[in-house]
Amino acid sequence: MASNHPDLIYGESTSLLQAQAEDSLIQNGRIAPPLPETETDNVNEIVKVSCSENTDEDIGIVRSSTYKSFIGMVLAVLSGVLFTANNFILVHFKVSPIDATVVRGCVQCIILGIILRKQVWCIKIGIVMMQGIVGALGLTSALYSVTLMPVPDALTIIFTAPLSTYIIAIFILGERPTVVKVLSMTGLLAGVILVCKPSFLFPGNHDEVSEESSTVAIGIVLAILCSIFTGAANVIANFSKEVSSDIIVFWVAGAALCLASGLEFVVPGCLIFSPRIVEYSYIQWIVLIGLGLNSLLAYKAVVKSLQMISPTLVETLRSFEIVLAYLIQSIIDQAAPDTISMIGASLVCLGVTVSGLSEWFYHRLQTRNGYEAI
Repeated sequence: MASNHPDLIYGESTSLLQAQAEDSLIQNGRIAPPLPETETDNVNEIVKVSCSENTDEDIGIVRSSTYKSFIGMVLAVLSGVLFTANNFILVHFKVSPIDATVVRGCVQCIILGIILRKQVWCIKIGIVMMQGIVGALGLTSALYSVTLMPVPDALTIIFTAPLSTYIIAIFILGERPTVVKVLSMTGLLAGVILVCKPSFLFPGNHDEVSEESSTVAIGIVLAILCSIFTGAANVIANFSKEVSSDIIVFWVAGAALCLASGLEFVVPGCLIFSPRIVEYSYIQWIVLIGLGLNSLLAYKAVVKSLQMISPTLVETLRSFEIVLAYLIQSIIDQAAPDTISMIGASLVCLGVTVSGLSEWFYHRLQTRNGYEAI
């Protein structure tokens, strides 16, 4: 019988030898004894539950990151709308931008000082104070520039801040230049040139040197300085993400108040620290205080958005404020805006958008969760 089934006999003997070898290893402590069937089922169930909990946790992280990115983008857009409204209101009611900065600084310091009290002396106070000084220089330059030149043109230059942000980030944060980034920054420069219309490229626009053209030139310089200061503030914000946005806004307001108080005695047309303060009507005082409250909300929104999403994406979203400004200006003037300026503004918007999207796609390839890269 055995000779008729050699494979069966060989298989049984092999299984017996394997079982004996396993028993010997268990006795010698080389391997762990097998678990009973019930315990094996329990372990499998625990593994399933653990995997399920990890999956739920990953989904929660993705949703939380997505929600955070969405709120950051909404705040960036909101800050742009509020700043645009501030600029047109300032120009329409003919109040001094330095006076507006003084009132704004007082309103914001009083409100935030009452809320924060001793919290203003926070961690990384040196970085926060530096961000406050740079932010104050940027905001003051922006306010003054829009009173010296058309608001949309000033905003177009101001929103080339991604260019200065990128250049500073290369040296401070170690960002690497890419072909797409370089092309987008070239678009920003081309847009600014079309808006500024330098005399060596557009001689027909500078046939007559007038007081108005000199004023516009000063406005252009201030807008460029604002762009540089904004880029620096964006990079500095990368080192103060754990600091409350209220604290940062407080120091920006305090620095702006100190800066504007000094400029009151230098810049002509300022009334706050002079006997001519009575020349302001009650409507203008309401406007000044309203501008202070509005800019508080706007700057708080932009600082918070910088802490939630990347600085380049913030500037990308806020750049569409340019389109809004040209639309409002055309309604006020009841005429279409200058074609060359519109082309320049379009190039700036395109350059900022391409820059932001390239950064987003790059980080999406580098990280598991694309929303975290935003």
